[in-house]
Amino acid sequence: MADSYILGIDCGGTKVMAQSVTYNSITGLVSPGEFQLEVNYSDSPKWNSKFIPVHLDLQRQEFSEGNIYLTQPEIDQGDVIVETIQDIISKSESDSIGLCFPGIKNDRGVVIMANGPRIPDLLERIQGIDSIPHDSDCCVLGEWKSTIGKLQNCDNAVYIGGGTGIADGIILKGKMIDFNAKDDVKRSWELKIPSGETIESCLSPKGMIDQWNLSQREKVKTLDQLSKNQNADTI
Repeated sequence: MADSYILGIDCGGTKVMAQSVTYNSITGLVSPGEFQLEVNYSDSPKWNSKFIPVHLDLQRQEFSEGNIYLTQPEIDQGDVIVETIQDIISKSESDSIGLCFPGIKNDRGVVIMANGPRIPDLLERIQGIDSIPHDSDCCVLGEWKSTIGKLQNCDNAVYIGGGTGIADGIILKGKMIDFNAKDDVKRSWELKIPSGETIESCLSPKGMIDQWNLSQREKVKTLDQLSKNQNADTI
């Protein structure tokens, strides 16, 4: 069987990263290709840097009731994300595309989102995509099934990656645990500490920066800036 050439698109809370890969059907591994692109949503003049997601409890309620009421800020923010994805696809000239996205999805789009807008019609708006796997799962797969991955040949592993949120995953006895199929396994944004905060809001890079900026006069934008502050231990 011939090798397959695929464009992988990783959508996060603040940017989209795209990478072409070659899939080797014999080894089951992918190798990085030449096309690579990273685009921040904030590059668009329509991006709202002060966007606040709808409260998760309300998102869950609307989803369970089958009626998702998007706010205008959600619609506007979602439009920027979709336009960014479409622009990257057009530049890649690739026919085979895989796309991952954070949040909880159904068979049409993103219905619950902790760090951004819900986009319940995402699949209809992106040609060439028929499913949207969770970005955390794809992070694990990238390390596990890539020629440059750090989890190659691992039968048991825990993956934790930080960005806008936290990407988490588990490989157990040579299989990746499906968090969506197990009620007793929670992701970091679903786990709460006694204060009511989530693990993700406390330990993700963005969460730590937000905590600092809420409690201190001197604001920071990166973890590097935070680590160099002499008062950083206060959080």
